[in-house]
Amino acid sequence: MLVQRVLMPVGGRESWTLLGDDGEVVEPAERYLACLAAIERSPNTVRAYAISLKLWFEFLQRTAESWDEAGVEDVARFVGWLRAPAGHVIVLAGGSGARGPATAVSGRLRTMAAITRAAGAKQATAMNARWYPPV
Repeated sequence: MLVQRVLMPVGGRESWTLLGDDGEVVEPAERYLACLAAIERSPNTVRAYAISLKLWFEFLQRTAESWDEAGVEDVARFVGWLRAPAGHVIVLAGGSGARGPATAVSGRLRTMAAITRAAGAKQATAMNARWYPPV
C-alpha cells in the first residue's frame, strides 16, 4: 500500500490518498480522506490520517479481515502489531523497532474511530456493537 500525494482538480489544493497493492484507490479510506480535504483540513493532517489508515488496512490485509467486519479483538491485535518491530527491521540494543513512537498508537486508534463514524450510522452502529459489546 502507498500513501500518495494528489492535487485536487478544482483549485489545485494538495491532499493525500491511499493506494492498494494493485495501484487502485482504497475506497473506504478515500471517502474519508476526501471528506477531510473537502472541509479544508490541512494537507499535513490528511497525510497523517492517510498514514494511519495505511497501517490499519495493511494489518487487516495480513489478517484477511474486512475493515467493516473488524472487532475489538482485531483492534487489540492491531495495537500489538504497531508496537512490534516490522519484519524487515533489525532491532539494535536499546531500540524498540516499533512502527512509530508509542504516542502515535492513540492517534492511529482515533483515525480508526473517525472512519468508523464516517462510514454511516447503520454501519457504525453495527461496528460499535462488535467493538463495545454490552456488559
